[in-house]
Formats: sequence, structure tokens, C-alpha cells
Amino acid sequence: MGKSPFLSIVVPFHNSAEKCGPLLHSLSQLTPGDEVELILVDDGSTDTTPAILREFARTSTVGVRLLERTNGGPGAARNSGLDMAKGRFIWFVDSDDDIVPAAVAVAKTFDLAGVDVIAWDYTDPETFCPIVPGMHSAGEKLAPPSIAQTFVAKWFAADFIRRNGIRFPEYCAYETAFELVVPLFVSCYRKIDFVAYHVVLDPQSVTRDRNGSDPRFYDRLENACIAMSYFRELNLGTDVREHLEETFVNFCLWYNVRLTRTPGPMWLRTLRIMRRFRDEAARFDVRLDPFHLYKGRTRSSAVLRVLWAISKAMPPQDSYFKALRARAWGREISWDRPTAEPGGAPLMDQPAPSPASSAKH
Repeated sequence: MGKSPFLSIVVPFHNSAEKCGPLLHSLSQLTPGDEVELILVDDGSTDTTPAILREFARTSTVGVRLLERTNGGPGAARNSGLDMAKGRFIWFVDSDDDIVPAAVAVAKTFDLAGVDVIAWDYTDPETFCPIVPGMHSAGEKLAPPSIAQTFVAKWFAADFIRRNGIRFPEYCAYETAFELVVPLFVSCYRKIDFVAYHVVLDPQSVTRDRNGSDPRFYDRLENACIAMSYFRELNLGTDVREHLEETFVNFCLWYNVRLTRTPGPMWLRTLRIMRRFRDEAARFDVRLDPFHLYKGRTRSSAVLRVLWAISKAMPPQDSYFKALRARAWGREISWDRPTAEPGGAPLMDQPAPSPASSAKH
């Protein structure tokens, strides 16, 4: 039996033919001495992505494992890659971003015994949150403010991932639940002062849809609820709890609201979101005044306050958002509450597709 690789790089692809060139070029710079395996997962692409990946695998000088699966979202693709990974550490990389291959050699110069997570510097001015280089213990956790650092700039010890049964939500366009819940399980992590990851801000991405026209955009609401359903069961400190509640308000409300200059469909959508947020905030006992976190213009705030008052009289909107998810993914989707304890059952429950669904893409 051959030696296990030092690192498994897991990359989900979905119609990435026009965006994945820089990353594939960087991956091609890796050498056998890096002790890296590449796990490239095509998540139901309908363009030339599968052919591009097959050609890349044919010429790569490091081991490549290809997997082609039906479209289940980035979480499903990452879970499929995770199940195949044999490396000591696992790095989840987005196909339209880029990495610095030299990070592998840099990591090997450090003592990584017992490390659950390696946190790297990365280029994303919107979300970058510095962590002091060095080893950090369980007492510090990856709590505020460093909990905000995106998971793509981290390597996870495979043992840590599997010991805690960590999975990504499937049939979902966001990883919010993963990013918020996983840090609470970390016992020891090392911050390395090296830019290893380059984030590309794609204005066409579902997550950056300014008009909310793609129904998958609203997966963000469900993702925030998955995380909060878990936090409710934990005995968290006041500071951590407040930070998580603020994150919930933003992800379940403000990041989803889009207003037009005059009343129209987006105003109705905003009312639906507000009503859904009201119900979920009550369920999770979130008592923060959401307008304390609103950072938009004063005029917009006045309109939103009026809509907020109206939303209280609306009926529950759970069925509406369930229908959105069914239209987005071509099947009925429901996510159960995460129930895992450290070392226990999967942290991120898989959504249950309804076999009777007849929804179409």
C-alpha cells in the first residue's frame, strides 16, 4: 500500500469551462514531491467542463481522481470528494478561485501535530479578518472576530473532519452553516502568515445576485437556519452567542433583501423574507432588533421599516420558500436539524430529496 498523501485538494466544478483555467494552471504546477492528490468533482456540468477535466488529468504529474455526479450543489460535490480523500489534510477550493502551490512546501516547514485547522491569508477585501500567526488553543476557538474568515482559506485535518462527522449541506448554494458551526469543534489551529488563496469575486455568481433572480440565492436563508438550529443546543458564551445572532440576522434577512425604487415584485419578496425571518427568529429566541444591524441608506431604512411592520400581519412563508427550493433544484428539499456531538453522528445532516417530486429545473 502506498504512502498516504500529505494533502487532498477537493474542487467542485459546475459549468466552469470559462472560469477554471487559472486554477487548473496552478494545480498543474504541483509536483510528486508535494505529496498532493487532486480530487476534481464535476457537479452535473452541461458545458465542456468534464472534457477539460479529463484532459487535465491525462497530463497532470500528480495523482488526479475524477468524479462525475448529478448536480447537487457545491456541498454535495465537496462531500463526494471528501469521501474519496486520503490526505492528512483536506483543502476545499472553488473552481473559479486560485491557489498558490508553494503553500504546500510552506506548510511542511511547521509543526502540525494535533492541528485541526491551518488558516492561511487570502485575498478577499470584503471578508478578510486577520488572525495572529502561530498556534491557537481550544480556549480561543475560531470565535469572533476570526470566525468570519472564509473556510476556503483553511486546510482541515482529515481526522478532525471525520472524527466530528462533518458534512456540507447538499442541494444548497451556500456554506454558511459549515463556516459557522465547524469552528466550535476546533481544539487547536495554526495560522500561517502566507497568502495561499486568491478569491475571485464573480458578479455572475448566485451568491452575488443583486436582484435575487436565481431561486438558489435564497438557499442562504435555509443555511442560516441550519446553523442556528445547532447553536440553540449549545451552552455558548455571551460574546459568541451575540456574534452568531448578528450573523443570523444578516444571513437570514439583510443579505437577502433587495428594494427597487418603486413598489413591485421585489417589495413583495422582501415582505416574504421578513415574515420568514420573524418566524425563525422567534423559534431561535433571537431578540436583536434587526434594524440595529442595517447598514443601508436612511431612505431605504424608512421603507424597510414600513415593510417590516406590514410583514407582521402576513401568513407564514415556509411553503413559499420550500417551493423556491424545489424549483431551484428540481426536487423537494428539506433539511433536518443538525444533531451531532463531537465524535458522534454527522454534523451537517443531508437534505432529503422527495422521491415523489415532479418539479422541473
